[in-house]
Amino acid sequence: MKYLIVGINSNIVNEIKNKLKDYDFISHKDLDKTNLAVYRKIIIFSWSKLSIEANIKIVNSIDKSKLIFISTTAVLSLNRRKQWNNYPNWK
Repeated sequence: MKYLIVGINSNIVNEIKNKLKDYDFISHKDLDKTNLAVYRKIIIFSWSKLSIEANIKIVNSIDKSKLIFISTTAVLSLNRRKQWNNYPNWK
């Protein structure tokens, strides 16, 4: 059974994807066109920067026993100062 990584445009994903076997890669925009049942785990690296509602819909569309959520250093910035951008706040 394969694994799915959501965030094909993520810089981190682009750095590691050639080293991963048995993984498929998609954009968060393609989730509704993807059969999630065939994946053992679904790993979210990135999602919408425009809509928290869309992001909540993404999380709610995935079986929680399959969901792995990766949060990068942008989230660590919340400990340093108030963020001007919603993206780290939403994650």
